[in-house]
Amino acid sequence: MPDVKTLFRVPLLLEENGVFNFLSARLNLTLKSNYDQSLMIKWKDLIERWIIFNNNNNNNSKKKTKVLYR
Repeated sequence: MPDVKTLFRVPLLLEENGVFNFLSARLNLTLKSNYDQSLMIKWKDLIERWIIFNNNNNNNSKKKTKVLYR
């Protein structure tokens, strides 16, 4: 498992590497018939928005800010 910048990326890596399918087969689990790939698409969207948000905040935190109170 490679290093990841955010913990939110781990479920995507597990799915991409077939870990969920392996575990479900190994543990004799059946996936719900209504399981939809749209969940992973929504998860990917969430991660992308988090990364953008985090990058914007990191860039803004480097700027000097005025002290508004003492």
